[in-house]
Amino acid sequence: MELYIHRDQQLKRLQAQFRSAYPYLRLAFYARREEVRAGSFRRNELPGHLRLSDLRPHGPEGRLQIPPHMRTGELEQMLTEVYRLPAQVFRRSYGRWMPTWATDAWSLRQQNHFGRIMGERGMRLGTFSSSPIQSVRP
Repeated sequence: MELYIHRDQQLKRLQAQFRSAYPYLRLAFYARREEVRAGSFRRNELPGHLRLSDLRPHGPEGRLQIPPHMRTGELEQMLTEVYRLPAQVFRRSYGRWMPTWATDAWSLRQQNHFGRIMGERGMRLGTFSSSPIQSVRP
């Protein structure tokens, strides 16, 4: 898949492009890298209506190739360092969105596959929610 990153684009458009390729993964963006790993990641997440120009008026633009074998951590690092967009990938698990910190070495294909399996388990157990965004309870 390919993300086209340009200054007039809203974050929710980037998220939708990513989600179309990986339906059991979610891409979240933050103002600063420190907010990604903070325990309150949900509260620090940037709203989807923001445009890239609101966050980084002179940030780099371009096409980002995201092959299925790319590791989750590589994608997050590339978005942060090359495009100045601190990001975190979340995976569907038992009806909730869980950060992929512990499995950042997995490929996006593996993450999405595991998210599908865990999402189906959540539906069978009755814990699945149709809400596209849910936070993890401490």
